[in-house]
Amino acid sequence: MPDPGQKKIVNRIRFIQVVLILILAGLGIKSFDIQILKADEYARRAENGYSRELTIKGERGRILDRHWNKLGATLDALTVTADPLRIEAPVKTARALAPFLEVDVKDLVQKLSRNSRYALIAENISPDLALKVRTLNLPGIYFQKSFKRFYPNRDLAAQVLGFTGKDDVGLEGLEFKYNDVLEGHAV
Repeated sequence: MPDPGQKKIVNRIRFIQVVLILILAGLGIKSFDIQILKADEYARRAENGYSRELTIKGERGRILDRHWNKLGATLDALTVTADPLRIEAPVKTARALAPFLEVDVKDLVQKLSRNSRYALIAENISPDLALKVRTLNLPGIYFQKSFKRFYPNRDLAAQVLGFTGKDDVGLEGLEFKYNDVLEGHAV
């Protein structure tokens, strides 16, 4: 005749086995649900969480004279932005950036201390200057390609050529008149 204490232990072991089997079965069913039945939905969620579609504006066209000399052209430039939530030391970062970008340290600290994911730091900086800033290897500082309108002959025919605004849209002169031809197109 089996010992009642031993029977109690056997019953407990069986109970634990049943509980473990139920837990493993539940995990298996949930795993099947996620990996097989809802795989497309989770793949879509992951894609939406880690990627976004951006329209990259094309370079604005050139204005040339009859001898093909440039009167209005576009130069490559960069915009410096920051993600303040990724910057651990705003004061240190501002002190490192300020001399290169010729901005006030206090203003920069204020921008870098915001509770947001985006701060515009500087616009239309040259690729050479951007390279110097990149070598600082500052976390949370990013560069976006942009364009800067340039008139090689400065004031020569300025009234005729006109100018573009901040968003690279012609506001006066030929820049305005032929804006639909000169504006860059998204690719």
